[in-house]
Amino acid sequence: MSAASRDRRSLVLAAFALGASCVPSAEQPALGSSSSVGASATVSASASPAAIVSASARPMAVASTAPAAPPGPPEVVIDPAPSAKGAPAALYADLFSPGAKWEIRARYRVASNKSTPSERRTDGKGECSVVAVERHPWALVSHIDCRDLDAEGALSDPFSGYWAATAVGLFYFAEDPGPAPPPLTRSRLVLTASPAPEKLEQNDPGYRFGPVWFSHVTREGNAWCSSDGSASGDATQRRRCITANRGFTAGGATAIVGMTAYSVDLDVKRFVDGRRPPEPAP
Repeated sequence: MSAASRDRRSLVLAAFALGASCVPSAEQPALGSSSSVGASATVSASASPAAIVSASARPMAVASTAPAAPPGPPEVVIDPAPSAKGAPAALYADLFSPGAKWEIRARYRVASNKSTPSERRTDGKGECSVVAVERHPWALVSHIDCRDLDAEGALSDPFSGYWAATAVGLFYFAEDPGPAPPPLTRSRLVLTASPAPEKLEQNDPGYRFGPVWFSHVTREGNAWCSSDGSASGDATQRRRCITANRGFTAGGATAIVGMTAYSVDLDVKRFVDGRRPPEPAP
């Protein structure tokens, strides 16, 4: 790697605090290009849900002898008979409170790893709210919408969408899943009803820049944080932190398109719930 390539790589690493697996360089093909797809690692569809959800689960990827395929998150169904009974868990119950709102501060960063490195940072603020909650036999579904958190590039905020709570845990959908139960796969699971630290990764022997998919769950103070990322197509990462009696407390997202990385860090400054008096502004 040339000195110039190392400098450009270091710029993006410093700007986004990402692992080397997610930062394009002059020697690294654009994620999702034909040159970055090798023999894809696979996850057995027969793996038990308990083994997949377990905090002590080993990395799920094994080398595959199947023909080359694009890397992607495992689509193993972990809740084959979903039920809304007992949902939502207390940890994320505020995500299902009609009228709940989160006032959010955003910090955006854009870094280019092209021939002339560049970096730009801006600040913003917005609001997320629970706009509708529906109870289906299979899950309680909450529609959360955020305003004024849009960013340039392929970046989207990690909170907007549809959140489904079953007896197993909390799942996320970009679109309304509807009244019939959709496949509740491992890639859609955000947190189990009783979360524990977890580190799952899917590797591809033909891709040498790190895992092609990961899902990490960590405890940070009173919050449980879920992070996931994929190198399928444009590389993306999301992070959501949830605390009991507050719902969202922090989050973020990163998208790498070609040689440009876009990132946003979100801090919840104030939580308003109609069931309780509003918190005082800090």
